[in-house]
Amino acid sequence: MTVNADSRSVAAQATWRSLPAAQQPEYPDAEALRDVIAELES
Repeated sequence: MTVNADSRSVAAQATWRSLPAAQQPEYPDAEALRDVIAELES
């Protein structure tokens, strides 16, 4: 099954990053966190 998302839905899904976070865990290794986020985004 192939799903093609239009740019509006992709942009809407990214807006959650601009929302305030009420609770966030502490990540002691910021570089490792960036690496994981980059891998998940690819």
